[in-house]
Amino acid sequence: MDEIYKSPVIPEAKIFQAVVSCVGPDGTIYIIPKSFEIELKNLMTEIQSNFRCLSLLEPYCWKKGEACVVRGSDTMWYRGKVVELSGSTLQVQYIDRGCIERIPQCHLYPTTLYVGIPPFCIPCELYKTAPIGKCWQQDAVDCLQELLTNEEELPDNPWGKLSVNLYFGEMSLSSFMAYQKYCVTEDCQDVLKLMYICLEPSKNLTRESATEGDASWHSALESLNEALKWCNENVEALPLLTHFKAEKPCLVKYLDGLWYRAKLLSVEEFDPVKILVQFVDFGSFSVVPRSRLRHIPYYLLKYPVQAVRALLAGFKPALYDTDVKRIPYSPEWSVEALWAMMEFVEGKQLSASVLALSPEFTISLYEDDGSLVHTRLIKMGLADLDE
Repeated sequence: MDEIYKSPVIPEAKIFQAVVSCVGPDGTIYIIPKSFEIELKNLMTEIQSNFRCLSLLEPYCWKKGEACVVRGSDTMWYRGKVVELSGSTLQVQYIDRGCIERIPQCHLYPTTLYVGIPPFCIPCELYKTAPIGKCWQQDAVDCLQELLTNEEELPDNPWGKLSVNLYFGEMSLSSFMAYQKYCVTEDCQDVLKLMYICLEPSKNLTRESATEGDASWHSALESLNEALKWCNENVEALPLLTHFKAEKPCLVKYLDGLWYRAKLLSVEEFDPVKILVQFVDFGSFSVVPRSRLRHIPYYLLKYPVQAVRALLAGFKPALYDTDVKRIPYSPEWSVEALWAMMEFVEGKQLSASVLALSPEFTISLYEDDGSLVHTRLIKMGLADLDE
């Protein structure tokens, strides 16, 4: 096939727009650059005008990889190639779109068309991303297919399969897929060392001893709590959210029945619609139906978010043990270590010392007795000391 048709042409621009035409069963993402759309449309018009064919009158012995012309379900003719032999029907790939379908032999004709024109779709893979296990799971492929629609901005790579980063708002697609436990990325977040913390005012905070900044922060926190309390009492007056755009602020109903400030990250399911959100004052994530999202009053946006993302210092994953159950999207850590860390820190008031503000907000986390939280992980053999 590669000898018959030329390789796809990669646009020269470093950043270009493209339409995702389909996602293959092996996780390959097929794109058609926007700059090629007119040429593809003209080619399709020529094929329909110039190609006339009846079904094959005699049995034909098809070969894997053989070029053909396909009559699609829309009755139009397309350039294709046979990718799998399976009796009376064949698996055929539309070379200008990338998608694969099972086609009856009577809808195929063994020939080439316009061999001087390269295929218009370009096969891509997610940048520095590998599936969980040896191959992509079907539900992961389905998730990619649902998410990748319309236009994305893609970086250029002129050699082999294009390796691309796709973004939804500020979240990369590979990070979202890793969050969904479908893949592992080379730059996957360290799930045990990255966490969200909420700052608390000093226990000794008084009007006489507090600094102006501390008093102002404490007053703002009290005002935010009062504003949220009023919203919860009058939530029925707030309209339901109907426009789902990444990073859009909103109010979301939590499991305790109360409404909190949040932001949209992405649409996870379409039928029924379910949205991935992050509660900005706590850092936690949740997937919720659209009925649990409402417009946020403008005055609630003036308060700074209460949850700060912090990187914990002083420890690292213990030596890799293949017999221990690992976290699929962060396999350097064991599941036991994850549950232990959650027990140590979630919902507790702890002390912290700031080690660095850049490039990551880095802290050491202490328990009430002054001991570092991660020393308990080290004593259990679930982590190693990191100098």
